[in-house]
Amino acid sequence: MNQTPEQTALKINHQAAADIIREFDFIKVLEYMTSVNWQYLGKPVDMDAIVSNARMCLRECVNDYEKTGIPYGNCGTGGFTATYFPWGLSLTFNLEYKRNY
Repeated sequence: MNQTPEQTALKINHQAAADIIREFDFIKVLEYMTSVNWQYLGKPVDMDAIVSNARMCLRECVNDYEKTGIPYGNCGTGGFTATYFPWGLSLTFNLEYKRNY
């Protein structure tokens, strides 16, 4: 069965999300979060929680693209930000940010 370019791109991005989860240094993030007593919903963080948050953000980016067709988007929660661009997905853990509002 032949896939359209859009379907192929989505497949690649779902695979990219899985690759990012597999390759991301969650141990480093957990060590930092533990050192500053970071909590999710009043509970100490653990590996399952941080991986789940990161996975949700990546999935949300791909799902947004599926719904809208707009090749740009982001999702952030629990210190993570996932971003989607036409060339792929990224995941960052944010230690600091500035805003003017």
